[in-house]
Amino acid sequence: MTAPETRRSHDGDAAAFDSSEFRSIMGHYPTGVTVVTAIDSDGEPVGLTIGSFSSVSLDPPLVAFYPQRESGSFARLRQADVFCINFLADDQEDGCRNFASRSGDKFSGVRWQTSPAGAPILEGAIAWLECSFHAIAEAGDHFIVTGAVRCFEAQRDRMPLLFFRGGYGSFLPRTLALAPSQQLQTLLRYVDIARPLMDKLSDRLETGCLAAAVVDNHIMTLASTSDPQNHLVPAAVGQRVAWRPPLGAMFVAWDRRPEAFENWLRRSSAPLDDAQRGHYEAALQRVRERGWSIALATEEQKAFENSLPNPVSGSFAASAGPDDLIPKLYASYEPVLPDRGTELRVRHIGAPVFDPSGQVVLVLHLFGLPARMTVDEIDAYASITRTIADQVTDSIRPRV
Repeated sequence: MTAPETRRSHDGDAAAFDSSEFRSIMGHYPTGVTVVTAIDSDGEPVGLTIGSFSSVSLDPPLVAFYPQRESGSFARLRQADVFCINFLADDQEDGCRNFASRSGDKFSGVRWQTSPAGAPILEGAIAWLECSFHAIAEAGDHFIVTGAVRCFEAQRDRMPLLFFRGGYGSFLPRTLALAPSQQLQTLLRYVDIARPLMDKLSDRLETGCLAAAVVDNHIMTLASTSDPQNHLVPAAVGQRVAWRPPLGAMFVAWDRRPEAFENWLRRSSAPLDDAQRGHYEAALQRVRERGWSIALATEEQKAFENSLPNPVSGSFAASAGPDDLIPKLYASYEPVLPDRGTELRVRHIGAPVFDPSGQVVLVLHLFGLPARMTVDEIDAYASITRTIADQVTDSIRPRV
């Protein structure tokens, strides 16, 4: 058996490390997610997302977290006498991204109450610790902040939010069996209605068809069919990937809630500039005007799909996780289409299924498409897919 190659700095020089490679290696270790909050010297609430948090001592009770030295939020927070460490639940990913952003008022729309000494406790957090500053030490490009725990409380019986390989998720203990959520039960009922129509679509177009939905801020494959004459391998049911731009535009395009677009953008793995925001806004407009979605077959898309974990074993097929590759799909999804006779390589075409309230609950995706398709052919395939999706929509609406 051959020992794996050891990566190390040259002559002990830490500067020789590739920082992005080091960050990727550290991404193999999952961490919990917290938001540290306080009231600054102007009497305003301040908070920042922290993934590097640890328990230090039981006697006396001490904890530590590690903010960046250049963090403007921490510069304000360290002026306070006390602070709160809020443990986030698995349904608080949006809040996590909000406090990790550089937006001005991170507490806008956030519900909170005060700890005994006045630090903000976020509504929905699993638990909180109120602390005073014990010590602050410099460590490279971060601080090591040690807090003396003053009081604490558990608020919810909920799984924690975790950060792993560039994305957010949760944890399911092997000794527990959780009942399916009401949302998932409803989605599976819709899928049961959709399945015969998906078979019909696959047979007619000689392609594969999968049904995807958003579950806990992830896009999950709930069903898959394929044309037996095409010898396609069905898409992996249970496959899930983080719902962040550019993925899942159809679930946002018809969402009438004013915060829906901002929440989607906020899930991006990196802050978006005005040009990127404008790109995604235009992409959603194209989706609404067309009534369907398209993703091109590119090398970036291929690398992304190869990186997806096996839904049964959870193992990864590539060194880079899928969440690291999502930003590289920027130009592949919902592009401006060229002249109608131009040929393109298309990975999938999707059409929306609406629930009785008008929200998109499923997207039917065609895969295994012809190697090259003209824009006219794309439009024809999309039209047929939209017709089938509309039939599913009609089938799940209550009879009047």
